[in-house]
Amino acid sequence: MRVLADLHQRAEARPDRNKFCSGKAFLAFCEYWLGYAKKSGDLNALDLVAAVMVSVQIQPSQSSTAPKDEPAQALHTLELTQVDVQSDHPTKAPASLSEKAHPMTLAQACVPIIQATAVYEDLEAFAGTDEDLQARIDAVSTAMASLRASFAKGKTSINEEDVHVEMKMRKALERLRRVLVKYVGTPLIASRARIAKSLLVDLVLTLELCLNERATSDDYTSLLDTLFVLARTTLSPLDPVSTDAAYLFLTRATTVIGLEVDSSHDYTSAVRKPACVTLEVHANFIRCISGAFHNLAGVLYQAERFGYAIRFLRHGCVLGGLALVLAGEGGFLEVDGEMKEKQTEVWRQLREQMTRRWELLGVCYSRIADRKLAYDAFVRSICTYTFSDALIDAIRTVGPVDVFRVFTGIKQLGAVIDRVTYMAACELTREPEAVSLKYIGDNIVISRKEHRACAVGLIVERQLQSLEGSLWKENAQRAGASLLRDALGLYDVETRPVRRAATLLQCLEFLYYIDKAGVDLLATLSLDWDQLLSELDTALNAQDLGYDTELARFLPFYKATAHLWLALHAHRHQEPRQSEIAASHIQEVCRVLRPIITPSTAPSPVAKKSPLAVKSSRKGAARAPTSAMKRPVRKAPPRTPRKPSEKQHPRSRLPTSPTPATQLDGGRYYNFDSLFNLLRMGIDLMGFFAHVILKVQLLHFTRRLSEMCLENAQDEYMISSINLAYEYLKLGKLKKAGSIFNKTLTRFKTGVVSKETRLLFLLRHAEALAVLGYVEQSSTSYAEAAVLAKEFVDESKEGSSTKRTRARIEKIERAALASHAFSEVQIVKNNPAVALEAMLQSLRLWNRALTSIERFDVPASAPTESNPFNTPGNESAGPEKPDGLIATRLRQPRAAFKGLEWRIALGLLETLLSLSELYFSRGSPREAEYFAEQAAELAGSINGPAMLGCALARKGEIQLRMGQLQEAYKTLVKAADALGNREGPDLADVHRLYADLHTRDMKDEDAQKLCSEATAMLEDLGRRLSAVDGPGLRRSSMGLQSSIYANASDLLAPELLSSLLRRHIWLLRHELGDEYQVLLTKLSSLPKSTNMQAEEQLLLAKLTLHDAYEHFREDIFLSSVTESVITLPMSILGEKGSGSASTQDVARLLNDADSLFWANLDAIARRGKAYQVRETAIYIASVRSLQTSVSKEGGDIALLVANLLDASAAITLHREMLEVVQNKFPEIATGDDLDWPSLRDDAKITRSMCTIRRQHAPSPSPFTVDDDSGDEAADLPSLMHYWNTVRDKYMAKSLSVTELSKSRVNSLPKHWTVIHISVTDDKNTMFVSRQRASQKPLVFCLPLKGRRESEEDEHLTFQDALDELTEIVRLNDETTRQAVHVRKQDKDARAAWWADRMALDKRLQELLENIEFCWLGAFKTILSEPAEVSSDVISDLRNSLERVFRHSLVSQDKKQKTRVCIDDPLLQCFSMLSPKCRDEELEDLVYFILDLYQFHGVSVAIAEVDVDQVVVDLRTALEEHSAKSRGRVRPLEDNHTFLVLDKNVQGIPWESIPTLRGRSISRIPSLDFLLDRLDMVRWQRHDPHENLVDRVDVDAGNAFFVLNPSGDLTATEKRFSRWLEKMKTVGWEGITGQAPSEQQVVDALCRKHLFIYFGHGGAEQFVRSHKVRHLPRCAMTMLWGCSSGLLKGMGDFDRVGTPFNYMLGGCPSLIANLWDVTDRDIDKLSQAVFDELALTPEHVKSARSSDHRRSQTSVVTALARSREVCKLKYLTGASPVIYGIPFYL
Repeated sequence: MRVLADLHQRAEARPDRNKFCSGKAFLAFCEYWLGYAKKSGDLNALDLVAAVMVSVQIQPSQSSTAPKDEPAQALHTLELTQVDVQSDHPTKAPASLSEKAHPMTLAQACVPIIQATAVYEDLEAFAGTDEDLQARIDAVSTAMASLRASFAKGKTSINEEDVHVEMKMRKALERLRRVLVKYVGTPLIASRARIAKSLLVDLVLTLELCLNERATSDDYTSLLDTLFVLARTTLSPLDPVSTDAAYLFLTRATTVIGLEVDSSHDYTSAVRKPACVTLEVHANFIRCISGAFHNLAGVLYQAERFGYAIRFLRHGCVLGGLALVLAGEGGFLEVDGEMKEKQTEVWRQLREQMTRRWELLGVCYSRIADRKLAYDAFVRSICTYTFSDALIDAIRTVGPVDVFRVFTGIKQLGAVIDRVTYMAACELTREPEAVSLKYIGDNIVISRKEHRACAVGLIVERQLQSLEGSLWKENAQRAGASLLRDALGLYDVETRPVRRAATLLQCLEFLYYIDKAGVDLLATLSLDWDQLLSELDTALNAQDLGYDTELARFLPFYKATAHLWLALHAHRHQEPRQSEIAASHIQEVCRVLRPIITPSTAPSPVAKKSPLAVKSSRKGAARAPTSAMKRPVRKAPPRTPRKPSEKQHPRSRLPTSPTPATQLDGGRYYNFDSLFNLLRMGIDLMGFFAHVILKVQLLHFTRRLSEMCLENAQDEYMISSINLAYEYLKLGKLKKAGSIFNKTLTRFKTGVVSKETRLLFLLRHAEALAVLGYVEQSSTSYAEAAVLAKEFVDESKEGSSTKRTRARIEKIERAALASHAFSEVQIVKNNPAVALEAMLQSLRLWNRALTSIERFDVPASAPTESNPFNTPGNESAGPEKPDGLIATRLRQPRAAFKGLEWRIALGLLETLLSLSELYFSRGSPREAEYFAEQAAELAGSINGPAMLGCALARKGEIQLRMGQLQEAYKTLVKAADALGNREGPDLADVHRLYADLHTRDMKDEDAQKLCSEATAMLEDLGRRLSAVDGPGLRRSSMGLQSSIYANASDLLAPELLSSLLRRHIWLLRHELGDEYQVLLTKLSSLPKSTNMQAEEQLLLAKLTLHDAYEHFREDIFLSSVTESVITLPMSILGEKGSGSASTQDVARLLNDADSLFWANLDAIARRGKAYQVRETAIYIASVRSLQTSVSKEGGDIALLVANLLDASAAITLHREMLEVVQNKFPEIATGDDLDWPSLRDDAKITRSMCTIRRQHAPSPSPFTVDDDSGDEAADLPSLMHYWNTVRDKYMAKSLSVTELSKSRVNSLPKHWTVIHISVTDDKNTMFVSRQRASQKPLVFCLPLKGRRESEEDEHLTFQDALDELTEIVRLNDETTRQAVHVRKQDKDARAAWWADRMALDKRLQELLENIEFCWLGAFKTILSEPAEVSSDVISDLRNSLERVFRHSLVSQDKKQKTRVCIDDPLLQCFSMLSPKCRDEELEDLVYFILDLYQFHGVSVAIAEVDVDQVVVDLRTALEEHSAKSRGRVRPLEDNHTFLVLDKNVQGIPWESIPTLRGRSISRIPSLDFLLDRLDMVRWQRHDPHENLVDRVDVDAGNAFFVLNPSGDLTATEKRFSRWLEKMKTVGWEGITGQAPSEQQVVDALCRKHLFIYFGHGGAEQFVRSHKVRHLPRCAMTMLWGCSSGLLKGMGDFDRVGTPFNYMLGGCPSLIANLWDVTDRDIDKLSQAVFDELALTPEHVKSARSSDHRRSQTSVVTALARSREVCKLKYLTGASPVIYGIPFYL
């Protein structure tokens, strides 16, 4: 370098410097020098050389500079304005540039280019500023402008030197281009990036001018690469200007190679290939440009700039297709018959990318809602897919549908086909023929023409599959029919019979799901039903399979599928013999599948023919077909047979890349998903028809089939195992169910199954464990499921609408199953109220799922139906029913859900029946019957005769227990008709109910026969089912929990069998023969669940008690016990003898019966059937009473019996309270039903309290005049606490001996008396108990039969009294309704009407007197008022009685050690007997005391006793006692009596029998309700520890009234309207002459202290019953309407009615009428009550100003006094009764 520099200095020093330093020679020297400078990397030296070269004078007249065109200036403003790089910048050539100087000009122009290249090669070492860099770039731009000017002018001749210089120039430009391209591809400073890009743009302009005749393909490559880089680096996805600039760079590239692009999807312009470029290179250039467009489109797509990406994608697709066309036409991809590896790979990739490119273009069109262009792009995506030979082989091996599962490379193709099909059918609503893609067959990419049908078939069948989720839309249905027609046209029976058979099976599926009224597929196919079956039969049994040889192994599955569909069709069309037809087809399914699942037998490709058609009846096109096997088959024209070639019948192996979904028979592929789904539907179908054997058999086949393909069917194996185990569980074969669960548990622990399946297993296992009574294990399984459920990801917002709906439904289904399982667990935990709430939650969830499914149907109005949740006459208030009842009828299954509807329907049905059972056990028959009716309706809607029969049987049992024998008989007949002759547990259960019905009709022989038939039916079915079960599992495979199922039953329906045996044994109790002993042995051998053991204990207890009664009847001494009055206690002084052997035997039997009854009561008290609990409690009371007569008396027997009577009086009401409390605060206790019930939560009310902020200050009373919302909010926590306490009390309530031996009346005032009156179910015995604070209880066991009977006078039986009362009430109601038709002017009619009324009044009075006389007699004194009696008085009476009987007993044994001493409470009771009583009543007392002597071992010759004389002496003793006690017996002031009446006596107006008439009497459901009301009073007074509460004080100024709401009680309105208007002055509110809204009534009851109703009924038509029951607090209520206090009899169940609704609502006191009354008489009585209470404005005002008690008269006393003001003192006066505690105004 120094030498060269020295030479230059010497040359500059020459005198002829100007001449010497010019010309070509010196320029060549400079170039030589420049080369060394460049190599040295010395930028200064390079600048020096460059300056020397620029200064070289080429010609004296030539200017050394050229005009500058500033090309970078346009790029500098690129970010602000759009640059049109397609137009050249104007460049002027030097004014005097000669052709001779052209090479030297090019050489000088290369100098700044070389300088710039050197700078950019090591830009980091460049020490200059941006201005220095810009100056260098400006020099380069000037040089390139000079070059462009030189190239623009051109030369007339080109010599070798010119070419050499031009090549150097091109190399300089290429080096600069490369370094700039590399540089702009790296992160740059913004200013320098702009400089570099401006230079690169300038370079593009120069390179374009270099494309002359001397240009090569490399020049085009460099230019295209530069444009690609500029486009890529210019693009900023969020900047529209840069997007346009990048697009222009790429379109410039297309122009460079001779292309013109537009907005079309097809390239229609001319292709002008540059001369220097070969066809192969030109095609590659186009391929690269298409790739550049596609890459930039990808950037925009990722940035979600879909609209901007469209033009890039469109050109990428069109140019890519053009490139492939040119490459194919050129044939340059093949050399000597072999593919060039590198080029082949490039073009293969492009061909594969084309499908994805068109798909992305379609997606972008879709994002901007251009569906038509999107559809076209998607279709082109399918057309560009390459159907390889391997894919064709796969289609012929696994079938066109299943290939999408096993051939992973075409999954995306399937997605595109799905999208195209949906768009065409549902969005663009094209004509059905235009939906099919069959027309693209000629355009698809395929290697062999004979493969085209396979490829098109693949597309068409995928279209069919994709429409399954949309077939609820009519246009999709029509498209589906057209696609099936096209598919059948592709597959002929000669060459592709198997695929034709598969398509015909799809036709069967289509016909099943699609209603013929909308789309007639058979008409579209030009076939009828017979022809369809005939063609299917021909295809399935073809001998020559043609191209389908590899599919032959699928024929058995296709045949099974065909029979399954035909079975479903028989059910779908409700053919007359649908059950038999379906069963025959399922039998064929089992026959076809048996060789496959049996290891010893392998299925042959052409199996034995099985007829597809059966005798059936079809409507319309589906007419009754003859056997398809006998119909002539349409044949193709004859042809010469030939041996199939390899191409015609390819047998190539499947590619190794796909992963098989299912492997059977040597790893061959088959998709069993659809078959398993169809098998599940067949299993459900057999359940619909009660074909138990076939259902279990098909379950076994499904499980075995899934086990054979276990590697890829883990879920199906688990599901089929769970379903089989659950079926065994429902059949009662618990051991078999347990063994399957345990084997499945091993698979579960491996964790290879889906979360959904794991969840199902845990829930079903929890139910199984609950049935077996394993509480802890069941809870653990449920808890594990709850934890697993939290791991689920919500998929209900992804995918198509059908997929989202299905995901949402399945989520709801899981929650419903969880609630159901939780309910079963709670039942085992003895929490029936919580179980009921969970089951109702499950019902609401199932209904939500059902509603979601029915969204795919045309809306239809639901039929109006009656329901028990409406009270009589409550039509205007709207339907009242629990949440979640069925809203609409379920129709046929839908293609979108594949049997999911049946799964939901069966879950809903099971829940409805469970709810019916829970309500039935609780003792709520109306609710139980309603849910049974709902179940029957649902079963009918899905055409499930077995389910219908089961639901009707449930309804019949409820009606039977309600005493509706005629209705029960009709319902059971319907149930038997629905079940037909299909023997099974359901039909056996119907026989059981028939037997119960005959037993009630006293037809014991018929009942025995029915029991025997049902038992034999179960035993025979059990034997046949055991043959289907097959061998059991080895013990080693039973899992860790095998001990749990070790003792489980393996009998069919053991609980039903036990029930039948118990009934049969009870019917034979009088015979005691061999059959009786055989049945007892069989019963004792049954494995016993908790329920079965309890029921068996009850039977044995009743049989033991029956034996005791037989001993009573056989023993002369004991024969009178059952007809004698027994009192508890009966204290004895002295030792009681051991008694005779007979007495000891009876005592032993009674003790055994007592133990068995107690064991039964302990098992059923919490969750047993309410009527059974009551029955057992009464039995125990009877046994304990009898025990006092034959054995030593215990000290607490009276208290125990009294508490038993109390517990049996309102069992259902107690259980309902647990449910009611949870619904008293719905606005707080609300939650999402999708949230699973938690085992830690005992009740919603408990959880809801956490949300309320507790008030530290005492809460104001809710019964204040100024009751505003703020006070209510403050009061709410304490009110919730009160109800929660009530609920806890009922939850903890126990019927154990210990709890029942505790007195609960000691907290009551002394002047209060609690009386229990109960009658046994045989109506032969009445129990009357009396309890008072600090006194021993007293119980009378009174026989109702035989005490008053004589030859002259028949005794008034219990049933006679009820019949008489019913008749009186009926006639009263009739005459009451007739009153409106009696004219005032018609005196005779009025007189006759009043005569009838008076006669009825007298008749009722006599009935009540007879009830007291005949039933109670002398023992009516137990009802007497409480009084203070001195011990002297009692002692005197005892002495008097002893004297009377000492003289009267003829056979008194002087050696008798036992002395009868009547207990003081009993003696005090008898002391209240009036000496003026009737002789018969005194005889009661005489016989009672004589029996007392005999019971305690005193020998009495009753036949020799002069009873008449004893009666005279006894009357004298009573007269003396009355005289002596006058003034010494003081009745307690303000005394009050509470009546606790059982269901048998609640209809009797006990308040008006002579003993109780005129006294303060009210009714309460039980002692618990009385204590609840007292606690409520304490809560109101804010003194929870107040000891004595004897009343509730009511603010008389805080009242609400409803007067004449119907507008027809004008007399009532006239009587009370003026008084009520005055009462408004003291704060009363009310409505007169118009109907109140329900909310008004609710608000009045909840906010006011007093609610008065003057109208018809009990206001049930204005407020629904559950609104009253769910009140958090309730005002004292007066319902003066007709029958407002009526409690409707419900047979074996407790009565129901408005009074109990108010008791559950917390009402302290309720006045209501037992029957209908006339308005004038009841108005007179109510007015008298108001007068007694001094309800006047003046009194109310004075009471408010006084601090002391405002009134000494309670409303109960006021009502008792007012009865006498009525004209009809009994017919009207006895009707009003009071429920609750006394209240005072």
